[in-house]
Amino acid sequence: MSIRAVFRAAERCQLRRLVDSELLPSRILTRAAGPDRAGLGVACERKNARQEIGGLRARGTSTGQPEQRPRESRGDAPAAVHVGTRVASRNHLKIAGSRGVNTANIVAVGSGREIGLGPRVFSGHESCACRYGWLPKLYEAVVEDPTLFSSDDAAILRLGLGRNMVKSLRFWGEAFRLTRTSNREVHVTEFARMLLDPDGGLDPYLETPGALWRLHWMLTAHAGLGAWTIAFLETYDREISRERFVASVMARASQVRGGITFGTATNHVSVFLRTYAVGRYLESSPEEVLGSPFQELELLHETLPAGVPTVRFLRGPKQTLDVRTLAFVLHDFWQRTAQGDATMSLRSLMLSRGAPGAVLMLDESSLYEKLDDLCSQSRRLVLRSDGAGGYYVACESDPLLQLRERAWT
Repeated sequence: MSIRAVFRAAERCQLRRLVDSELLPSRILTRAAGPDRAGLGVACERKNARQEIGGLRARGTSTGQPEQRPRESRGDAPAAVHVGTRVASRNHLKIAGSRGVNTANIVAVGSGREIGLGPRVFSGHESCACRYGWLPKLYEAVVEDPTLFSSDDAAILRLGLGRNMVKSLRFWGEAFRLTRTSNREVHVTEFARMLLDPDGGLDPYLETPGALWRLHWMLTAHAGLGAWTIAFLETYDREISRERFVASVMARASQVRGGITFGTATNHVSVFLRTYAVGRYLESSPEEVLGSPFQELELLHETLPAGVPTVRFLRGPKQTLDVRTLAFVLHDFWQRTAQGDATMSLRSLMLSRGAPGAVLMLDESSLYEKLDDLCSQSRRLVLRSDGAGGYYVACESDPLLQLRERAWT
C-alpha cells in the first residue's frame, strides 16, 4: 500500500469516528460504490471535510450551525475568546460546554497567525545527542575563533572531540540558535550571548533547569527537526511505540523532502530519545544513556510494556519551569504569532501550532497556574476571564517589552 493510500485510509477512519460520535454531520461522508472490508463503504468529500474539521477548533459541536469564531481584539479592549479545556487524556480535547473531540490524528490550529513550523531536518547530528558541557564549550570556542570550523583538525584540537562529534556539535549549535554561519565564519547569536556569555549571561554553564527549558523551546520551535516536530507538535497520544514513531518520521520526510531510509529515520528517533528519555532500557552505553542534560526536564519516558519499545509522554505540571523562562517562551511565541496584539488567549497558548502548552508538555491547568504566577509578579500583565469559561493574558502597554524585561532581568 502506498503512503498516499495509508493517509487516505487513516483520514476515512478518523472522519467515521467523528461522525459516529456526532461531532461531525454525516453529510461529509458519501456512500461509495461498494462496501470496503470494514463495512464502512464511505468516501471522503475532502473540501467539506476540511471545512468541518476546521470548524471544530472553536465550536466542537454537531449542530451544523455556522462557526461563531471569536475575534482577537487589538489595542486595550480585551478579547472574548472561548477557551478549550484539555482533559486528562492526551487523546481528547474538551471544549467548554460541548462534547469531547478525539484529536489523535488532527493537528490543533489556533485562531491567530500560525508559526511556519514543519519537519524538514532529519539528519546532520551524526547520530550524536547533545551532551553535558558541549554548548558552553562551543560558545567559548566560537567567540575566540569564528573560523574554528574552517579546519577539521583545528576544531578537533580546540574542542577536544572526535571528528564526528565536532560535526555534531556544530549542528547542535545552529539547531539551538546559538550560532549562525556567515561567509564561512561561525558567529554566536544574541540569544547565545544573553544566555551563555561568561561576563553577563543568564547561565553560562547551563546549571539551571530554566536554561535547558529555553534551549528546548528554541530547538523545538525553530529548528524543524523531524522527530521533535512529530513528538511535541503532532502527537496527542499519551504514548507511541518506537516502531510507529519511526514510521511517522519516514512518512513526514516523504512529504517534505522525497523520503529517507529506514536507517536514517531510526537513527534520528534514537538521537531524540537519547536527548530526552528517562528510564531508557539498556541498549546503549552508560555515557550515552546519561549524557544529555535535557533528560532533567522529564518530558518523556521510554518503557518496554509487553516487550514493545514505547515512548510515554509526561504531560502535566513542570516544577522546574520557572516564571522567567515562561516569560521568555511567551515573548518568542507572541512576537511571531500575534505581534501588535495586546491580548493572547489561553486557547491559543494551548492549541495553536507550536504553542507553548504543546512544546513544554503542559496541560491547561498547569499552564493557567504558570500564567497566573507570571502575571502576579508583573505590574502590567494580567490574566482575565472572558466571561465564557475562558481566559486571556492582557497587557496595559507593549506586552513584548514587558515579557522581555521579565525574561532576562
